[in-house]
Amino acid sequence: MKRLGLTMLVFLLAGTALAAELPAERLERNQELLDQDKLLMEKLNTEERVFVKSIVFKGDNSVPSGVLFGLFTPYEGHWLTDKEMRQIIRLITEEYRKAGKTVDSDSFVFRVEGGILEITASTGQ
Repeated sequence: MKRLGLTMLVFLLAGTALAAELPAERLERNQELLDQDKLLMEKLNTEERVFVKSIVFKGDNSVPSGVLFGLFTPYEGHWLTDKEMRQIIRLITEEYRKAGKTVDSDSFVFRVEGGILEITASTGQ
C-alpha cells in the first residue's frame, strides 16, 4: 500500500513538473513569434509607401491595353513601395518582349501624383 501511494506521488509530481514546462515552452515560443512580428512591422514601417488608387499607362501601344490592365489590377488600391512599382515595370517589360519589342526596364518611367501611378513608355520602337 505504501508502495502504491509512493508511486502515485511520484507520478503526480512528475505530471506537475511536465505541466509547468509546457506553459514555459509555449511562452517562449509566443515570445519568439512576437519578436518576429515586431521585426516584420519595423521593416514595413521603414519602407516608404504611397497609396496608388489607379495606374495609367501612356506611350507605345504594342501591348494590348487589356493585357496591361490585367497586370495593373492587383496593385491598384494598395500602398506600394518603390520596389513594388518597379516590379510592375518588370511585368510590363516582359509583355513588351513577348510582343517582339527590344526593351528593358529603363524603357519605362513612372511617377505618382495624386494617387495615380503614371507609367510612360519611352521605347520609341
